[in-house]
Amino acid sequence: MTTDKNNDPSSDEAASSAGSVTSGDAAQAPSASSDSAPQSESAAATSAPSSQSSAVTESRAAAEPKQTADKGKRDGSSGVKARTPWWMLLLMLLLIAGGAALAYLGWYAFEGQTRDLKAIVAKLEQQEQQWFDTQKELGQLDQQQTAQVEQWRASLNGVEQQVEQHSRRLKSLSSTSRDDWLLAEAEYLMRLANQRILMERGTEGAVALLEAADQIFEEIGDVDLFAVREKVARDLAELKLTPTVDRSGLYLELSALADQIDKLPLLPVLANTSLDDNPDDADRSQSPDVWQNDSVDVRSVWTRVKAQFWVAMDKLKHQVRIHHHDQPVEPLLPPDSGHYLRQNLRFHLEQAQLAMLREESTIYHHSLQQAVAQLRQYFPNNAKADIIAGELQALSEKNVVIALPDISGSLLALQNYLSELHLLDKKAGRPQLDPAADSEAQQ
Repeated sequence: MTTDKNNDPSSDEAASSAGSVTSGDAAQAPSASSDSAPQSESAAATSAPSSQSSAVTESRAAAEPKQTADKGKRDGSSGVKARTPWWMLLLMLLLIAGGAALAYLGWYAFEGQTRDLKAIVAKLEQQEQQWFDTQKELGQLDQQQTAQVEQWRASLNGVEQQVEQHSRRLKSLSSTSRDDWLLAEAEYLMRLANQRILMERGTEGAVALLEAADQIFEEIGDVDLFAVREKVARDLAELKLTPTVDRSGLYLELSALADQIDKLPLLPVLANTSLDDNPDDADRSQSPDVWQNDSVDVRSVWTRVKAQFWVAMDKLKHQVRIHHHDQPVEPLLPPDSGHYLRQNLRFHLEQAQLAMLREESTIYHHSLQQAVAQLRQYFPNNAKADIIAGELQALSEKNVVIALPDISGSLLALQNYLSELHLLDKKAGRPQLDPAADSEAQQ
């Protein structure tokens, strides 16, 4: 029976169609058969041995539909695989392409986000660096402002001190008496007198200043100033007894002598008369008949004779030289050195003037002695040069340095008196006058 079913084509087609139609039911057949198997076993176990043949028959009958269902299932699955439609393939390709596109888009979006993230990180780092730079600049500005504030505070403290000092001075000025001002003026005059002694090296200005200070002390009329006035009187006496030097007169006298040196001739003037000065006389001297002419003046003849004599002596002087070996050889000046000689003499006199003003006695005397020696050497037998040399010799014997007295004792006495007076005012709580501070404030 089963063999006929397997060999019949119609049965196969029916089975295949039945398998294709009931493929869904065939899928549930194993589960149904598996559920019914325990039930049949339990029934077979409970049934009697006598019914064993009927059970075998029933089991065969149940097995045949099962095999038929399995065969139909296999045939149906192979038929489905063989007949897959084209739209399923297209759908699968589209799904694959869509997945790839989605993957690419996701990767591109991820890369874009990565680039954006890197740009954001770089921008954050740049902003962080800018923040650090800003913090550094703020720190520097803070330091500068702190230093400037400290400077302003120091300046303000200085201004406050100056204001306080000026206020104290104003109080002292408002409570200063007329005697205090007079004493300050007297001290100033005595300081000037000491400076005149040191700077001008003269006594006239110092005497006038000390006399003015003594008049102020007399006007004040304070008995305690007696010791100060005694010192002033001693200094005045010493100044008046000090010999003076007329520096202005010496300077002008040396200048006048220097001007006279420029007028000195180098050689003595000969008392000859040149024959060329009178052409008529020259013509007569050349003619032998001049001595036979009775109308010729004897004086003119004698003059010409003397002139000829001096000319002959001058020529003889250049031809004959006398050397004194027991005396040092004196150098002769060239004819064009007269200007340099006069300038050298003027230089010695100017050097003497400067030494006189500086109270350099050695240089003063040496310069004048040099000038006298050069005058007597290069201007011999010249009365004018001898007079100038005598005047310079007399000036060189004068003393240009004087010993000035020390007049600082009176100033020290006045300063001691002012110190004691200020000490008493301080103990009494009275503001005291400070002339030095007042002069600084005025400057």
